[in-house]
Amino acid sequence: MSNAPHRPAFRCLLGSTLLALAACAGQPAPRTVSPIPASPPVQAAASPAPIVHLFCQPGSRSVDFAAVGVPQGEPPIAVALSPSYVWVLFQPARLLRVDRAGGSTVQMLVGDTGERWDALDVDPLDGSVWIGEEHPFSLHHVSPDLHRTTVKVRRVQGDGAFSRLLAARDALYVSAAGADQQVWRLGRDGGVLDRAFPSAHPEAAAEPRRLEVGASRLVHDGEGGVVFWDGAMRRAFARKETGWAPSAVHWFDGERDRATAVKGVGVGTKSELWYVDGWDFRSLIFWKGRPVFLGTYAMGSKGMANLLVVPAADGGPAHELFDQCGDARLADAASDATGYVGLTGRGVVIGDFATSPDLP
Repeated sequence: MSNAPHRPAFRCLLGSTLLALAACAGQPAPRTVSPIPASPPVQAAASPAPIVHLFCQPGSRSVDFAAVGVPQGEPPIAVALSPSYVWVLFQPARLLRVDRAGGSTVQMLVGDTGERWDALDVDPLDGSVWIGEEHPFSLHHVSPDLHRTTVKVRRVQGDGAFSRLLAARDALYVSAAGADQQVWRLGRDGGVLDRAFPSAHPEAAAEPRRLEVGASRLVHDGEGGVVFWDGAMRRAFARKETGWAPSAVHWFDGERDRATAVKGVGVGTKSELWYVDGWDFRSLIFWKGRPVFLGTYAMGSKGMANLLVVPAADGGPAHELFDQCGDARLADAASDATGYVGLTGRGVVIGDFATSPDLP
């Protein structure tokens, strides 16, 4: 199917008068006939796709996993930032620590045989790391110097799957697939402090990592707090000292009327891209304070790009950008007040906001 700009074809139209019929047949029209209207202009090509270069901006640096000794066959699944380090989680059970300031030294922690680590976050209290494990349903606490202690989650029977693990100042927050309550608040000793938000469809948890329209989401708010989007209730809640309360954020409003479809941008231009337009967001980061969802991938004749969705502050339509980072596909991302990290299948790209461009 051609994507070139459409050029209208003009044909003679059969008029209701003999004069019009004569003109259509190629006969000269009497002088009394009004001049033929000017042809409408050819439709202009679509505007170029909004392509940006945020993650791989000139001031960023990259770390290649193979170059630092990560074995093949261990896929990276999550990334997190502490003030001094970039942390990368691999499956089945490997944790990589990279010096954020640019040093060449990297360190790794490898789990025991049979362990499968599934979720990762940095503790804001001391820069340590929390890792969630499915079988058994437990937590691993890793200090900045890579000393590990295992914490069994109490009052839990059987195994589970970590859909999300967040570390906040007051507690740890877990979204566990298959549980009767969507959000569990845990103490750092593994005790269950409270649970909230009944699962709308607990029987549909066979694919916990699959994000669909209506899926619930547990995220940081960019200021040290926790926000939960209840996909069943279509409402956002923020954790306060007294418990959960309705939140005024509009980050998830677009989910209400967004459906999965194939979409093209910049069609007919050199920057033409096509992607699946669905609510398939991998991460929420804050680019210089502004929320940005890392979405799916877009493909075009000039390469690929990563979809970034910038929610409107007032709940209006979200703004879509397409970040090009060579041929790298971003699988996860993290940010803090000073910088960011993007995770690909081959490595990480690290940058500081001081040298990074603003969002358009």
